[in-house]
Amino acid sequence: MIRRDFVEFFHVRDTKTLERTIRILAQNTGRILSERKLSSDLGVAINTVRNHTGFLEKAFVVFTAKALAGFAHAQARIPEKVFFLDPGLRNSLVGYQIHDQGRLLESAVYVSLWAFLKKHRPAVELLYWRQKDWEVDIILRQEKTIIAIEVHKTDGDIQGLEKFLTEKPAARAILVSDTPRGQLSDRIMVIPPQLFLLL
Repeated sequence: MIRRDFVEFFHVRDTKTLERTIRILAQNTGRILSERKLSSDLGVAINTVRNHTGFLEKAFVVFTAKALAGFAHAQARIPEKVFFLDPGLRNSLVGYQIHDQGRLLESAVYVSLWAFLKKHRPAVELLYWRQKDWEVDIILRQEKTIIAIEVHKTDGDIQGLEKFLTEKPAARAILVSDTPRGQLSDRIMVIPPQLFLLL
């Protein structure tokens, strides 16, 4: 794919750097990854990182989510979150460990939402939220309507979700989790991953 598609369609000359970029992004699926750190890890200019990640997004190898922020200039300063499209390809590139399950599930939920929204609700934004030590995996926003989505493979804490709901009184939330918890509150709905991914 790299040697044929990227060289032919995007005119990439440095395929070794592109391969290393793909591996790093695969390793960090479901994580916030700054362009500056990626540039430092790869030992290349930040514009090269932007070009290569842009090519990978256009080819639907990776997806990136911007942070929820009040203003566009503030949003542009916050690192994006990376999601690798294909978990099988990701695992073949960088291997699989049991602790990867949570981030792989989060990536699957994100990609499933992306595909559904692109077809049925293209105006909805897919974001994430972070404030200090708190984080919410995925945020859906359309005008004033906000839904926060937290993804847990096992029984993880939901402090980030609760903090977000405190700050956004009009928001609602979904916890995608294998652990049966029932309805946590009138604002947080719990849905098992196998049902959520039927979207």
